[in-house]
Parts: sequence; structure tokens; C-alpha cells
Amino acid sequence: LSKPSPRHYYGNSLGGIMGSVFMSLSTDTTHGVLGVPGGPFGILLPRSKDFAALFDIIRLRYDSSLARISMMSAIQEQFTYLEPGGYVNHLWKDPLPHTPQHSVLIHYGQGDAQVNWVAAEWLGRSIGGMRAYDGTMRVRNCTLFGFEFVDNSAKLSGTDGGLMQGYYFDVPADNIPLENIPCASATDTHGKTRRTAHAMEQTRVFFEQDVIYNPCGGACHEQP
Repeated sequence: LSKPSPRHYYGNSLGGIMGSVFMSLSTDTTHGVLGVPGGPFGILLPRSKDFAALFDIIRLRYDSSLARISMMSAIQEQFTYLEPGGYVNHLWKDPLPHTPQHSVLIHYGQGDAQVNWVAAEWLGRSIGGMRAYDGTMRVRNCTLFGFEFVDNSAKLSGTDGGLMQGYYFDVPADNIPLENIPCASATDTHGKTRRTAHAMEQTRVFFEQDVIYNPCGGACHEQP
């Protein structure tokens, strides 16, 4: 991170969301870590506590859920020009002309009330070439799909793709709704994933050695 060459990207929250756009476009940065990211905004906004107040205003103006869904779909068409939905297919599987393939780690956390895990999983599936360890976190035992699953002891190279890595924080299941609403604010873990020793060490090894490994040896259970 401190060296002028090679260059790496590290971003969290909006830095993770828009970092996927940067990594899709960059011609000289091939390795990046996207902390608690997601996309597209059409999925992100209704599931984020940061959008809740604005969404209340929208509900007052549009009392029909069908009208609100239609409006969000129309707005998404404009978002696509600048957000992950318009770019991530070029990050790995279909690079833009004169642009290399890019490898990223995606770190996401159980109980994130600002950038939902559903959006992080969408991002990983859309990128292509992403792997996940057998012990990767499954929120409320939901089925993970769309990734190549590898043994917890496997060491991988960024030149072969990227990785999804989830983190548990022992958030009660009732605080993690499966509906299209935010997780509970009281147990929001949005800022915690990046501060875990496991996430920091995995990032360091990825950047310095081009090695992807499971820092937890299985599921990553962290202190709440």
C-alpha cells in the first residue's frame, strides 16, 4: 500500500461499492480489496438504514408498493451509468480493451445494516471468477451459490480470480431480516469487518504475496 509500484486498491463501504467500478476500469491496478461492498443501488438502498428516512418520504408520496418498485427500477437505469451494475462484468471475465483482468477480495459481514450482504453476494456473482471457502459465512443458513467453493486449507493466487470472505459477529437471527429492509441498527456491523485482525492480515498477504488464503481456517467468527 505504501509503495508506488505495484499499486493496489483498498476501499470500504462506498469505497468498496465504487471501488468495483475503479477496479473494472483501472489499467495499472490489478489487485484490490472491496470491504463491505455491494450493488446495484436498486438492491442496496431499500436494505440500508442510511436510506430509511428518504424511503419514508417516498412512501408518503407513493403509497403503492408496486409504484415504488417501478420508480426504483426507473432510477436504477440512471444509476447504471456510474455504479457497479454497469461495470463489474468487465472486472474479471470480460476486460475492457487494453485493460487487464483484476482480482479482488470481497469482505462482507453478518448484520451489516448499511450495505447488505445480499448486495455483496450479487457483486461477487456478477464479477465472475470468484471463489469462496467451504467455511464461508452463510447468513441465516442461506444457500451460497454462484462461486467456486474450495477447501478451507487451499492457498490460491489472485491471478486465478478473486474471493468472497464473510465474517460472523454473532448477531441474532431476528436482527437480520430476509425481507427487503435493513438489518437492525442496534447490531450494525458495518464498520467492524475491516477492523478484524483476520481481514487485515488476509489483505496484507494478498497485496504483498499475491496469495489468497483462509485466515480463519474455516468460518470467521469475530467478537461482536
